Amino acid sequence: MVRFFVAFLLLLAILFGAELTPWAQTYFVTPWTYWLARLSAGIVKIFDPHVLAYGKILQAADGRFGVAIEAGCNGVEPTIVLVGAVLSFPASWKRRMLGLAIGVIAVQGLNVVRVITLFYLGQ
Repeated sequence: MVRFFVAFLLLLAILFGAELTPWAQTYFVTPWTYWLARLSAGIVKIFDPHVLAYGKILQAADGRFGVAIEAGCNGVEPTIVLVGAVLSFPASWKRRMLGLAIGVIAVQGLNVVRVITLFYLGQ
């Protein structure tokens, strides 16, 4: 248990530190946030074709309301915590990778639902 906890804290420090670097912000966090806005808009367009996504903004085409997906709202931080926990857990690498795949899909899927819900609640 102590080994897991120490490894988990160490991985969190490394991953959160890496996330804050300009390189990670430029090549990972910002594109991820833009992709999240586009994916959310694509799903909303199934039900309402009058929605736009540009940059980190999900907006109604008439300009009445929009949602800006800011840092902390893009699901990167919960994913980092998940990655740290799964990689620290004493299991085979096959199980860790399976856990990561399922966990990241679940976290990001729920985040897309959250963004779309906030968009509709705001209107």
